[in-house]
Amino acid sequence: NSDEIRARDRAAVWHPYTRHSGLERNFPVIEHGDGSYLYDADGRNSSMDRIVVVLRLGHSHPGIVDAIRTQAGRLQHSILGNLSHPAAIHLAGRIAALLPSRPRHVFYGSDGASAVEAALKIAVQYWD
Repeated sequence: NSDEIRARDRAAVWHPYTRHSGLERNFPVIEHGDGSYLYDADGRNSSMDRIVVVLRLGHSHPGIVDAIRTQAGRLQHSILGNLSHPAAIHLAGRIAALLPSRPRHVFYGSDGASAVEAALKIAVQYWD
């Protein structure tokens, strides 16, 4: 039940960008998404998801789900330190072809903070 889920959440989850006093009330616990909409643990349409990635394609997009399923059947994750793999090479080639200047290289980051940190380190190495 959603009250039990919320109690377990309060006991173990840190919510960034959240007033923790707001977690004392019945906040939504999102169970699934369909298109641009989010549905809570009680089955209600909670809200429209306005995250940029979701606005373009939506949750549970069949093409994305199929691509993830296919890739996970081959290789779920592999770092690019001292090795590579075809999916990373293929995507980097497609992205690099869109860039206006040469040399063209793609850095895969897990989030914006990692990308900024890598960009700073690359710039320092370049000028050193």
